[in-house]
Amino acid sequence: RRWESGLEIEGGWEAHIALLEARRRFVDVLMWRRHGDGGVRYMRLSGEPVLDAAGAFAGYRGVGRDVTLQKREERILRLEHQVALALSEAEDETAGVRAVLHALCESEGWGGGQYFVLDETAGVVRFRDAWSVAQPRFERFAQAFRGREFEPGYGLPGKALQTGDTVWTNDAANDPRVSHELPWLATGV
Repeated sequence: RRWESGLEIEGGWEAHIALLEARRRFVDVLMWRRHGDGGVRYMRLSGEPVLDAAGAFAGYRGVGRDVTLQKREERILRLEHQVALALSEAEDETAGVRAVLHALCESEGWGGGQYFVLDETAGVVRFRDAWSVAQPRFERFAQAFRGREFEPGYGLPGKALQTGDTVWTNDAANDPRVSHELPWLATGV
């Protein structure tokens, strides 16, 4: 049964199960599954009851379509509007950076984000600001970076500086690319 498989559904399973028990048709019901890597796969499903030759309910016939890209595009458009609004309402650069970090983290479901600035003369990136959810673990992690700078190849910010590529992690506090280079993370910060 879908409701026992880890799928989530718009409007909740209770209403959908009642519709199925009543043998009613459903159209474009949004369902999604969260994956271990943090990704989400979205589907829109439609179905109608099928009756056998005697007129008894035999099951459902339906179609589904993957709408993951559409949902991502919708989220990005909402994020663009949130960022534009945040920047237009910001009292100063610091408030603007924090508002953008907040909007980005909420959009992506992240617990926090950090902003680093390149110092080309010194050849390092320096911590500039952070935003995190109001949980001690995330707040300690963000606080631990205050005043820090990273040379090329050192920590995730330094790896990004060294390669010029974006560097992603789902859990920086437990990422081996960070913890073995930044032992202060493993000490509980």
